[in-house]
Amino acid sequence: MNTVDFTTKNNLCISCGLCKAVCPKNCINLNNRYGLFMPFINKAECIQCGKCFKICPGKGFDYTKFLSENENCSFLFGNYKKIYTAWTRNYDRRKNSTSGGIATELIYQLLENEDYTSAFLIGTYRYNDKLCTKRYVKGDDLNNTQKSRYLPVSQEEAASYIISHRNEKVILIGTGCFVHGIMNIIETYQLNRENYFIIGLFCDKTMTLNAVRYFEHHPSLKGKKMDELHFRSKEAGNGWPGGLRIKNVLKDNIDLPRTEQMKIKDYFQPELCLYCLDKLNIFSDISVGDNYTGQHSDALGSSSIIVRTNIGEKYWNKYASCFEYYDCDVTSLAKSQKLKKRYWNYLFEKIKEKQIKGWTINIMGDLISDSTVTLKAQIVYNFKLFKISLGKQYPRKRQFMKLCFIPKSILLPLKFKMKDIRKRKKR
Repeated sequence: MNTVDFTTKNNLCISCGLCKAVCPKNCINLNNRYGLFMPFINKAECIQCGKCFKICPGKGFDYTKFLSENENCSFLFGNYKKIYTAWTRNYDRRKNSTSGGIATELIYQLLENEDYTSAFLIGTYRYNDKLCTKRYVKGDDLNNTQKSRYLPVSQEEAASYIISHRNEKVILIGTGCFVHGIMNIIETYQLNRENYFIIGLFCDKTMTLNAVRYFEHHPSLKGKKMDELHFRSKEAGNGWPGGLRIKNVLKDNIDLPRTEQMKIKDYFQPELCLYCLDKLNIFSDISVGDNYTGQHSDALGSSSIIVRTNIGEKYWNKYASCFEYYDCDVTSLAKSQKLKKRYWNYLFEKIKEKQIKGWTINIMGDLISDSTVTLKAQIVYNFKLFKISLGKQYPRKRQFMKLCFIPKSILLPLKFKMKDIRKRKKR
C-alpha cells in the first residue's frame, strides 16, 4: 500500500502527475487509461520509498493537519478573511475569461510587479495528449491561459520546479485535489509555504479526456477534424455563463449550448470526484469561481472570491484597484454553490471505504459530523458508478451512451428556461 499502485487499483487517480515529479528513481510513467493519464511503476527500478504514495491526493487527504474550527470557519466552506463578488477592470481580460478574469489579472500583476517570479498555467485549447502546465514569467502573453479546461491537468513540471527551486516564489493554480497534493509536497519536502501564492478554483467535478473524444465525434463537426475546444466561451453563449465552442481545422467556429457539456459530465468524471469534499478549495490563498449569487452579475461575467490567508489578503489589498468588487456574505455564496450537496460525497466516500477495507480516504476528525449511509445513498452511488463505467468505455459504448444523453438533452434546456422565467418575474 506504499506506492501509487494503491491509487490506480482503487480508481482514485486524478492525473495530477505529482507522483512522477517526486519519484527519486524516475520509474513512473503516465499512460492513458480510460481517458486519464495514470501512473505505472517500473517494478524493477522501484525502491519502495513511498514518496509517490505520501504526496498523492488521490489516496485521500488529512484535513486535520491544515484546518481548524474557529469563528470564521465551517468545514465545507473553510477559513476566510473576506468574501467578494468581483471582476477585473481590464475589459479584454474580463471578456476573454470564463467569468470575471480574476485569476489572470492577479497573476499578471504579481508577475509584472515581481512579487513572484513564475506561474504554472495551461496555454492551449488543444487536447490531443496529456494536458500539462508550463512555466510563465514576466512579459509572457497570458491570453491563451484564460478560461476553464474542465479536464485533469498534469502538474508534474510545477511540482518538479518548486522542489528543485526551493527559494523561488511561484504562483500555482488548480482545483482542490491538486492543492491537496501541493500541501503534501510542501510538508514532505519542508518547503516554505509563504513562497507559493495558491489560487484555488471552485470545482464541482472535472472530466476525463474521453469527453474530448466525445466532442471529436460531435455531429456538428460534420466529419471535419476538431482543432480547438473551448468548454466555456462567452462569445458562444451571448455572454456569461457562456456556451461551448468547437473550432475545426478550417478555423470555423461551431457554437453549442452549455447543456452539451453538462449532460455528459456525470459519465466522463473521474471516480475520485465522487468523494471530493473540497469544492471551494479551502487550502488556497484566494479561491475563485463563477458568481451564481445573482448579485452584481451581467453578461460580461463576474466571480465569487474568497480571500483565505494573510498572503491572499496582502496581495488582494495591494492590487484591489485593478478590480471592481463588492462585499458578499457566507450564506449567499454557500447557497449559490449548493455546498450542502457535498454531504452526498461524504456518504459516497463511506461506501467506498467499506469496499477498500481498512482505509480512510479523507481524515476529518471532528470537522464533520458522522452520517448514516442510507439505502437511497447506496442506490445513487451505484447509479453514478454505472455512468462512470460507461464513460470509461467510450467510444466502444458510443451508441448506447447517445440514448443515455437523450433525457438530459430535453430536461436541461427546460430547466434553464424555467430559471430565466423566474428571474424575469423577480425583476
